[in-house]
Amino acid sequence: MVVLDFPKKKKIKMFMSYSRITMTSSAAFLVIMGMVFSFFPQEILSDLVQEPTTALILIFQLLGAVYIGFGVMNWMLKNTKIGGIYARPLILGNFAHFFIGGLSILRVIMTGEVGSNIFFLILGLYILFISLFGRLIFVESN
Repeated sequence: MVVLDFPKKKKIKMFMSYSRITMTSSAAFLVIMGMVFSFFPQEILSDLVQEPTTALILIFQLLGAVYIGFGVMNWMLKNTKIGGIYARPLILGNFAHFFIGGLSILRVIMTGEVGSNIFFLILGLYILFISLFGRLIFVESN
């Protein structure tokens, strides 16, 4: 009996674990950000503006809901085959969010209007997720 060993299986296993790590870590990050924005909008806004208005608090809570929803979606799809044509809308949505959000954070940091180091940490995490989702879109699209 001849047993055929296909080397592509190992690549698929590594690819699946890479996408799983990417989806799980982004889900955790987004849910944590969503919970912070949902439950502590006044505390966050008091560091950014002098007097947070009710409208700003509501906007932050709605933003937190979006983050939680996006994180739950990533968590629920972490076990699916992702990359290339598989789950492309999900990957493009994540990439667009982190890319556009990263550019926005970078623009605010470059103006020098914020004095908090937390923006640098968040920018670093956004850059990490841009590279992770970019690899799933552009490198793993065989």
